[in-house]
Amino acid sequence: MNSKALMLLFIFEALAGLLAGAYIYAQFQDLEKSTGNTFSAGVWTVCGELISFNATNNVVQGQKANFTITFKNCGEIAVYAVANVQIRRGETGENITLAQTPPTLVEAGQTVTFQLQWDTSGYNPGNYRAIAWIEYNSHATNPTDPTKIHVTNEKAADVNIMENLGCGTI
Repeated sequence: MNSKALMLLFIFEALAGLLAGAYIYAQFQDLEKSTGNTFSAGVWTVCGELISFNATNNVVQGQKANFTITFKNCGEIAVYAVANVQIRRGETGENITLAQTPPTLVEAGQTVTFQLQWDTSGYNPGNYRAIAWIEYNSHATNPTDPTKIHVTNEKAADVNIMENLGCGTI
């Protein structure tokens, strides 16, 4: 690879890991039968957006809270996307659990909906905060390469676990 192309690619990749939003992904490679410093280049936009996040707001202790996350690949190439929901204690903000989907291939322009659940068994009644985000990878051939991951902005929802009083008779 041409050293100028390598440096430009390094700059693109370094910035992509730091900022949320749309990116330009550039891939440079030498031509096999090139003369001088000629090389080919392809440029694609990599962009993902967390469209919506919905959560079960009230759940009885021991039941499951449901989460729906909608993601749009607004870029020009396919990406692998992973939906994440972090549960935090409402009073302290302490992280207590993380739910994730497996990597899902999302084609350019496609919108997908992810479903996640949180089993509230073993958690005390009270207020909790669910934080959702999507991690997406601009290299569809390697969905787990941590150097290529982009992150959407977060969305939040409150979840209230109500005490399970059981079923009684009078």
